[in-house]
Amino acid sequence: MGRHGGAGGLHGYDRPRRNQRRQVACVHTPSIAVITPIEDGIPVQVSAYKAWMPRYGSVSVAQALKDAGYEVRHYCEHSGSVIDWEWVFSCDYVGLSLMTFCARKGAQYARRIREHSKARIIAGGCHASVAPEDCLDFADIAVRNEGEAALLEVLDALGHGGDLSGVQGISYRDGFGQIRHNPDHAFIADLSRVVDISLIDGYPRNDPRRFLKEAFRRRQIPRISLPVAQTSRGCVHRCRFCMVKFELGSTYRRRPPEVVVQEIEKAFDHLRSRTIFLVDNDFTHDTDHALAVLTPLVEKYGGRFNIYFFSRIDLAKKPRLLEVLRTIDNVYIGVGFESTNDSTLSEFSKGQRHGDFIESVDTLHRYGFNIHGLFIFGADTDTVRSLEETVGFALQNKLYTVGFSALYDIPGKEKTLGLPQLIPDHRFIHRDWRLFTSHFVVHYPRQMRPSQLQRAIIDGQKRFFRENRATFFQYFPVYASSEPYIRYLEQAERDLYDTQDRLIEERLMGRTYEDLPDLVPLRASRWVKSRETGEFILQNAFRAKAWQMLSSNFGRRGTGAKPLILGSLQT
Repeated sequence: MGRHGGAGGLHGYDRPRRNQRRQVACVHTPSIAVITPIEDGIPVQVSAYKAWMPRYGSVSVAQALKDAGYEVRHYCEHSGSVIDWEWVFSCDYVGLSLMTFCARKGAQYARRIREHSKARIIAGGCHASVAPEDCLDFADIAVRNEGEAALLEVLDALGHGGDLSGVQGISYRDGFGQIRHNPDHAFIADLSRVVDISLIDGYPRNDPRRFLKEAFRRRQIPRISLPVAQTSRGCVHRCRFCMVKFELGSTYRRRPPEVVVQEIEKAFDHLRSRTIFLVDNDFTHDTDHALAVLTPLVEKYGGRFNIYFFSRIDLAKKPRLLEVLRTIDNVYIGVGFESTNDSTLSEFSKGQRHGDFIESVDTLHRYGFNIHGLFIFGADTDTVRSLEETVGFALQNKLYTVGFSALYDIPGKEKTLGLPQLIPDHRFIHRDWRLFTSHFVVHYPRQMRPSQLQRAIIDGQKRFFRENRATFFQYFPVYASSEPYIRYLEQAERDLYDTQDRLIEERLMGRTYEDLPDLVPLRASRWVKSRETGEFILQNAFRAKAWQMLSSNFGRRGTGAKPLILGSLQT
């Protein structure tokens, strides 16, 4: 499939005769650059300051392209890649894999490519799945949801005349300039392809000399290179705030355990790491499948490795799985509590109650696991007091770390794709994609002002990490952006709330997606960023846990100390 033509006939070139086309196909291997950009103009998310960590989907797409015979280079800025622009400009195709908060950076890259190249530009990733029309402002084609199969079909169609009408799962402009959204592509049934993260250009190995260079020469927080793997796709749960059921399906699709184990072993060797981040939405949904992945790893490494994965709280009721997990040096579990407010849990269709939490947390603690509590602030049933109670819950129940996120959605996706929105278009404050990371409030809540919600997120995180001295004090450079952002919110919310801080929604009615500002005039505070760096160093200088972590990364493997990076990985 991958060898059926390059860029010929795509940009107004004269088409060669049939025998010439066959001859060209034999000697020319089509080339494609896969680029995963990261927004670094202002601090808007956390994990990029803590770990070099790829987005698994884009690596899997790059692997599929390579297996199909294309010449591929994968530049993932989330993993430390430095883009070779001369090579990119020489490519037949360029794929941009976009998180929503990186969409503006993707648009900038697309403009740069247009200036120097005739390559077809194809957008994919989360943003293309929920906002394909936005992507078509700078890309030729948007691939929605799973990309491996659909992208190969796109390239095959382009190499055989360019008719895209029969390719499922894409959006594009037809010959009349009209946007077409083809039906969704079927989800991939066979997930046995081995994905090799060494495909990522410039993904640095963990090396003490590199850490020291970053700390002293570049004057930045040293970042661990963190391997990722995926054991399944899809989620059977129906949480209203989550897009996974649309992007990856509501059926739990398992990858062959032997393939997953092979990927993890390769990643450990390539990065000199003994820590793995499993990106499944619920790794422990199927106990037998999880055990089939964990057991050979435990046997090979004697449990001397570290693992982070996402799970629901009902993991506490799976004793067979708990017994195997307890043999691993360090287990970090990202638990989606979402809220301690039962009304909010019902609004989210989470299928759990506050009363389910306490006993389950106690059970996980007895096994020695570290719980990274994930919470969402800003539902219509939330108040400032309920958010304060959530912070208290996290401290009282000795969670290891927390992630406090602002509720967010994507404006326009219901109108464009028929995908349900938790937040209607008229209640969005703007559509500056840089701030759609969950660290920033992008909508008007019902029972508090957006500026109050933004402060609650900041104050809650600060309170937790200052009072919980049993954990590593986290670095949050996003405060440098969120504090000046509060001043923007205070202007935006003026005259929209009553004296009880309740939204006067009728004053927003009639606003559409097109009415939303697409750029927030925001300059990150250098002073705040310096303050956060200083507090990070000062707080950790007097915490035993911080020194344990440092020793674990520069000393022997499998010492039982917690690794430096895990525990607060947020997008």
